[in-house]
Amino acid sequence: MFTSIKKGLSHATRDLPTLLHMIDQPFVPEEIYGKLIENLDIEHQIFQPSTIVDDLPRAGHPIIFNPQFRDFVISQPDDSNLRELIRQHTSKRKFLEVEDNRILQNLNTIEDFEKYKEIEN
Repeated sequence: MFTSIKKGLSHATRDLPTLLHMIDQPFVPEEIYGKLIENLDIEHQIFQPSTIVDDLPRAGHPIIFNPQFRDFVISQPDDSNLRELIRQHTSKRKFLEVEDNRILQNLNTIEDFEKYKEIEN
């Protein structure tokens, strides 16, 4: 998966932030994107929604990278792990708390998709 992410990031506009949205999370509401975009700043490199689950914060998707972090990711070896690269840059990460568990959805089967599709409707 990391090489696919690198490939996609390498086609992004060089001087603009880049949104990374995983295909297995189709029900993230539009407001989340807006909140991420509204909170972009020059102090941080990674912008990520989070929500509270069982009294603990959990990071979700989508994620926005500023150009410097995007270029850093592209420069890493193909066997790297994006989650680990992000953790290495904790001081450059900005969490935006939302009250929506859809940022955590991971639809890996048709059954998962059908279950969440019914919830959405």
